[in-house]
Amino acid sequence: MDQPWIYLVLVGIAIIVMARSLPQQTGSGQQESLPKEIEETLTLFAAEMEQDNEKLLQTIAGTKSEQQQHIRDLQLKLEQLQASHAKLESKVEYLTGRMDTPEGIASPAMLARETPAPGNADPNSSGMVIHAADAAGSGAEDKQPDAIRTRYAELFALREQGKSVENIARKLGMNKGEVDLIIQLAKREESAS
Repeated sequence: MDQPWIYLVLVGIAIIVMARSLPQQTGSGQQESLPKEIEETLTLFAAEMEQDNEKLLQTIAGTKSEQQQHIRDLQLKLEQLQASHAKLESKVEYLTGRMDTPEGIASPAMLARETPAPGNADPNSSGMVIHAADAAGSGAEDKQPDAIRTRYAELFALREQGKSVENIARKLGMNKGEVDLIIQLAKREESAS
């Protein structure tokens, strides 16, 4: 054994044997701590999930109570609107019945007595007031053939210029349906004359 290469080979074999034995010892220690680490991680994860679930349940409960309150508010508004609607229907029926006078229309004085003044209006009513001039105007329209055209001269001037209903409504600050209605009433008035 006088040759140095034999010593080198023996030292290499010893190092390889030791290297193989060390990872097995270290690996078995890691394998024992690995389940403990997994268990701790799962415990922390479960605790965090439980906290998140509690927060979620609180949020859902708060949202549910807010939604229920909103529904109660909407139901209250609906009841108020239904009551207001019923009052308005009874007023319309009353006024419709009162408009059937011997002349075929209600007199402006009669409507003025039945219509409350704007300051004395019922606070539970919708705020809709029928003015005596408007009611009298509808009766006067039957008697005067050009009553609508004179009352809405600017509207008919724009119409004669070829403006569309939308443009007329926008320019005069009226609803499109209102402009259509006025034009139709004027046509009826002309055909009745």
